[in-house]
Amino acid sequence: TWQYRLDGQNDWQTAQIALKDAGEYTVWYKVSAKNHADATGSFRVRIDKATLGVVIGSAEIVYGEQAPESYSIEYRGFVLGETQTVITGTPKFTAEGYSGAAGEYDVTVSGIEAKNYNFSIVVGKLIVRKKTVNVTIGSASSVYGSEVSADEATWSADDEAFAAAYGDY
Repeated sequence: TWQYRLDGQNDWQTAQIALKDAGEYTVWYKVSAKNHADATGSFRVRIDKATLGVVIGSAEIVYGEQAPESYSIEYRGFVLGETQTVITGTPKFTAEGYSGAAGEYDVTVSGIEAKNYNFSIVVGKLIVRKKTVNVTIGSASSVYGSEVSADEATWSADDEAFAAAYGDY
């Protein structure tokens, strides 16, 4: 008769032990046969975490708009019929290097865990487009032979921040 038990358990069982969760286990065994002394021993079992793809969505904004605080997230590769309910924590998204300037930034995620999975992250993108500004320049005039200065021309912009930044030009 074969009997098994896991480390830390006192009761022997005749059914083979079904190990499901990732981790390292010590399995003890005892083999009993009529007219023979019991044979006992142990062996180690390691169950590695499965790889779960984590695909982060992308977003596009125009310079000056608020960057999103969250992005779509898709998980790919669950095993044994599991779903995203096995994931714990709250996703925290970061647009790497984003300071508000126009450009393209990788979006990563942290703050999530799963007992039986390692994550393979497919980064998303935050795309910050340049803002269109309409500038109107008034005309300057002079009499022939006189100097005309561009300083005499007036201008305005439909973006207050742009106008404030370049008001001295």
